[in-house]
Formats: sequence, structure tokens, C-alpha cells
Amino acid sequence: MSQAMPFALIGYGAWGRFHARSIAKAHNADLAAIVAQGDANATAAAQD
Repeated sequence: MSQAMPFALIGYGAWGRFHARSIAKAHNADLAAIVAQGDANATAAAQD
């Protein structure tokens, strides 16, 4: 079994949320970090 590839997202708007869900569903992928502008998006990213 191969090791998961880490990913990081810059932005957690509509497209950032879409990409985060896609990475979470992908095999051998690990969402390692999200950079979000603003408190509301940072909080949403942490909760999701």
C-alpha cells in the first residue's frame, strides 16, 4: 500500500469546499492544511 499524498488548499470559499470534499473522498490523498482568509472561513474549515 502506498503512502497518502498530502494536499494543501489556499482558500475555503465555494471552490475550496468543493476541492476539500473531493480530496477527502480520494484514495491515497490527505488534506494536510487549509489556508482561509477571514475568521468565518477559517472556522468553517476547522469544523468541516
